Amino acid sequence: MKKTLKLIAIVLTASTALMVASAQTLTITGTGLTTTWSGAPTLTTGGLPPVFTIAENGYTGASPSVIPMLGQTWTATISGTLADIQIYAGGAPGDNFVFLWDLGAASSYTAVSGGSTPASLLNLPNYPTFSYVNLFAAGSTFHFNGGGQSVRVLTFDSANSNIAITAGDLYYFGIAPNVTTAVMSWQRVSTDPYAGGAAYKEGGVLNGTAVRDFGMAIDITPVPEPTTMALSLLGGVALLGWRQKRRSV
Repeated sequence: MKKTLKLIAIVLTASTALMVASAQTLTITGTGLTTTWSGAPTLTTGGLPPVFTIAENGYTGASPSVIPMLGQTWTATISGTLADIQIYAGGAPGDNFVFLWDLGAASSYTAVSGGSTPASLLNLPNYPTFSYVNLFAAGSTFHFNGGGQSVRVLTFDSANSNIAITAGDLYYFGIAPNVTTAVMSWQRVSTDPYAGGAAYKEGGVLNGTAVRDFGMAIDITPVPEPTTMALSLLGGVALLGWRQKRRSV
């Protein structure tokens, strides 16, 4: 039994090491004019590119009153870990700060313009005064590689590779350029195809009470149910014990 437990510990240690080793640098990939979301995202904010036809950027001048940020709220449909974020964007290359806030249960927010809760949110506080913790590691940035409007995939380094996502919670993903010159532009629609969130710019909803959405896709890796994990572990232990017993016969 001691040998079996030791073997399990070795396997778990090796698995953890592989997970860390496979983590990617926080960056945006893809410079081609791709108009299809990568893979099969868990959720999208409406349709496939290029239905997003209006470009928005966070640049407001050399002395903005708040962080020049673009953002999109979205509601998690499953629990798990954040695998990647995709945006439909183009424009000037440069570094950008990224933020991800868990705003709590989406059902606690009130919709704007008669949309279904939580389409766009009246009682969401101004983000510079958020008491929420940025789920990305402090100072996390990505380098936007510029170019025409296309799908860009934001992947994560080891410091950001285990962000837990809770089903039913509302999240705010924000992008803020760290320059006051030409910046990246994020494409949006002129309608509100996504009922689970809304586009934001600076300190409020992008178009006031006329809700809009940025081009965005979220991929969440589901976390197995505790009972499933327990059964799998017990099955593994039983198999290892059986093999150990056979060797000793």
